[in-house]
Amino acid sequence: MFEKKKINEKNYMLCTFGNIFSLEQAINELKQINEIKYEVVDNWTLIVKLIKSKENFRKNISDIIKSHKGYVEPNMDKLYLQNKKKNKKDQMSPLDYPIFG
Repeated sequence: MFEKKKINEKNYMLCTFGNIFSLEQAINELKQINEIKYEVVDNWTLIVKLIKSKENFRKNISDIIKSHKGYVEPNMDKLYLQNKKKNKKDQMSPLDYPIFG
């Protein structure tokens, strides 16, 4: 997983999906783009790191996510990522993200 640090809003996108099927469809389309790295956190959360942080490029990625019924977190300046714990009992849940609430 990406390092635990304050996320730069220009370089990262936090995306959530309603189900794994929508997530997999979006990933298949994102695989064709070389200027990003992505990581699946769980069955409905995807973190995208933009290597080139141009505004129109970010909008194109956002449009791909939204076309597959995903949600892109608009305000990431206060979001901190946490590493997953090794025990299943201590792993992060989707409710640990500030987008729910």
